[in-house]
Amino acid sequence: NTKIKILILIFVISAVAIVAFKYLQNRPYKLQDGDIQLNNPSSDNTASLMEAFQKRRSNRAFSSTPLTEETITNLLWSANGVNSADGKRTAPSARNKQEIELYAILPNGAYLYMPNENILKRVSPINMTDKTGYNAPMTIVFVANTLKQDAEWAYTDIGFIGQNIYLFCAVNGLNTVFKGSFDENYFQEALQLPEHMKILAIQDIGYPIDK
Repeated sequence: NTKIKILILIFVISAVAIVAFKYLQNRPYKLQDGDIQLNNPSSDNTASLMEAFQKRRSNRAFSSTPLTEETITNLLWSANGVNSADGKRTAPSARNKQEIELYAILPNGAYLYMPNENILKRVSPINMTDKTGYNAPMTIVFVANTLKQDAEWAYTDIGFIGQNIYLFCAVNGLNTVFKGSFDENYFQEALQLPEHMKILAIQDIGYPIDK
């Protein structure tokens, strides 16, 4: 009868929508103009974890010298990169929701770090380094997808990622500082973030100033 036909039609439309959504989620990302394909992370640094703890500091003075692409690659992977075949990350997340996205503010623009593809996707060509507070040559913007995870858990998860960055900087001779005070409205607009993507903190990174 008509009622059964309508139910079948609704079921078919729903099934097609689910398949299409999963396809769009999982299809390979193609590099666009301005994107950066990062190399695989690598490091010859043999410093121990105890040395990293000993050297960990918050430093607010930065040289204007840009970070090398190798350093940027290794730093982002250390922060929240993929470290296993099942997609797990170098930093834990509550219920493995992986709701935190990292945006890198660099002198040549702003980028979304895509861990699975190891790509920096350019979202803006504008140099925003003078908007972060200390004019560091690199700033990580921590953005939480609140559709995936409540903000209270997301704040915990950015703590894990931020500490990974601190330890990386400690053993690689970099200065860094984690900050909760910044112009949230500016970055929300500049990074073209929808309302459900909430900026929680930023972290400045750079070489020490030569004395």
